Amino acid sequence: MKRTALLPELPTVDELGIKGFDATTWHGLVAPAGTPKDVVETLHAATVKALQDPDTRRALADLGVEIAGSTPAEFSAYIAREIPKWTAVVKASGAQLD
Repeated sequence: MKRTALLPELPTVDELGIKGFDATTWHGLVAPAGTPKDVVETLHAATVKALQDPDTRRALADLGVEIAGSTPAEFSAYIAREIPKWTAVVKASGAQLD
């Protein structure tokens, strides 16, 4: 992991000696299963265009957001990798729904 541009003097958890820690915040757009591919591609293209706008980029940077775009397939694969990781964390915590 790399240091955040918002607080570059703040060491990463890895730099503090906790190896393998990865709890990054991410944001993305999702659509219901079965959404037609052309609709997903249109939404993706509009999102990419919006994220290229200098004012949008500046506003997000001011919030500490680091833009790291990907394709819909890459984002879907990322989410699929996150689910088992966080499922294990929740189980290990003992958290339960009431």
